[in-house]
Parts: sequence; C-alpha cells; structure tokens
Amino acid sequence: MGRSIKTNFKNKWQMWSSVSDSVIYECESKNELVYFIAKEAEYDGKLKAIEEIMNPLFKWMINDSLNFNQNNDQYFEWFKSIQNCETYEEYYSKIDDKYNGLLKELETTITSKD
Repeated sequence: MGRSIKTNFKNKWQMWSSVSDSVIYECESKNELVYFIAKEAEYDGKLKAIEEIMNPLFKWMINDSLNFNQNNDQYFEWFKSIQNCETYEEYYSKIDDKYNGLLKELETTITSKD
C-alpha cells in the first residue's frame, strides 16, 4: 500500500493512499500527522501480535522446515470484521480489545502451568 503526504505547510496536512486513491487522514498540523503515523505504527504492531497469537508459529522455520500447516482463516476473518469501523477510535478500540483479551488468555495458560 502506497501512502504519501500532501500539504500546504501551513494548516492542511493530508495522508493520501494509493489503494483507495483518496485522502485517508487530514489534519491542521504536522504534529497531528506525526501522531497519526505513530498511532498507525503502534496498531500495526498490535495486529502483528494478534496474528501471531491466533496463528502460533505460522510461517516460522521449525526444525529447518517452514510451518505452513496452520489455518490462517481465523485471523483474517476477524481482521475483515473490523474493516467496517466508522472511526479510527472504534477501529483502535476493537484491536485493543482483541489484543488485551488474547494476551490475557495466553498469560493464563502460562501461569496455570506453574
């Protein structure tokens, strides 16, 4: 996905997406745009962690073999289900809920073995 920034360097800052061929975020200052970019990076990391938990060890080398045996549909179905959010706040909230819930479940399985 290609993204670029369009601005008048005063009060109009936009993030443009080549995928949708449109503005996906607009604000009035460079700092607001940097904040948005940082939030996107944070949530990209959370999405990667969610995928790792929902599809453990998928695409990892295990004993010199690439692990493709697992079904990745569960993560992708969930991910598709959050694409219709109307605001970034709602989108981020759904990611946070899933991330925190999965980590809590995983922590429970780890601590129950002690």
